[in-house]
Amino acid sequence: MASRHFAHPDNPQAGQAGLIVVLLSVVVLTIGLSLIVRTTQQAQITAQQEESAKIFGAAESGVEKALADIQSLEQNQIELSAVESQNITGSNANVNLQITQDNILRTHLDQGSAAELAINTSDPIEINWSLVPCTQNPAALIISIYNRSAGVVTTRFEAVKGPAAQGCVSGTNFFDAVAAGDSPYQFKYQLTLQPDDYFVRIEPIFNSTDIMAAGPSINRAQFTVTAKAEDVTGSNQAKAIEVKRTLSTPPSFMDYTLYSGSSITK
Repeated sequence: MASRHFAHPDNPQAGQAGLIVVLLSVVVLTIGLSLIVRTTQQAQITAQQEESAKIFGAAESGVEKALADIQSLEQNQIELSAVESQNITGSNANVNLQITQDNILRTHLDQGSAAELAINTSDPIEINWSLVPCTQNPAALIISIYNRSAGVVTTRFEAVKGPAAQGCVSGTNFFDAVAAGDSPYQFKYQLTLQPDDYFVRIEPIFNSTDIMAAGPSINRAQFTVTAKAEDVTGSNQAKAIEVKRTLSTPPSFMDYTLYSGSSITK
């Protein structure tokens, strides 16, 4: 009599294979979705960066225009009002420019560079400078004061350094700063002016320096330019840039000349 064999209806190997296929499908799908999401996010980030660069470029262009306007005003000896605003409309962004004329100088001067102060009274000017003490070789200052009387322009000089009592030795026959500077500055010097003085030029020597100059006699010390660009295409991005510009100054060799009419005498 022949025997019969019946296959078990539940094959565990077939079930395991199906489960593996399902798990592999889930893993592949997850990886695919992750790549799609990441690619989409990267595309959005790239687009935002490009748009941000365009807006920043518009703000930079606004600053360059403002600086060119200031240069033109100075060359034509035209006074700038205390605050001037301009609006520039572009295809991608609108730029608001604001130019402020400051009567306090706050800047950093490299050795060999200079800052100029336009003055209109003989009130003293208080000059603070240097963030480093005498032990770190701070800058000394050469100060040129220009005077115009009866049509003749002359220049006198004052050289000032940190106090010798604190160890500042650079500069022979220089005046010593007589007071500690206002924080964060190390040194302070009060510059006395005379009637008919009309501008002051300050140049650091021996080192570069941070400097602040203030006083009621200062009519112009520097300009502050603020440019704010806003996107007009719907991204709501905005960028703002602020720069400070000191007054235009003549070359350093002009500090050591006297002017009289159309002639120059060394």
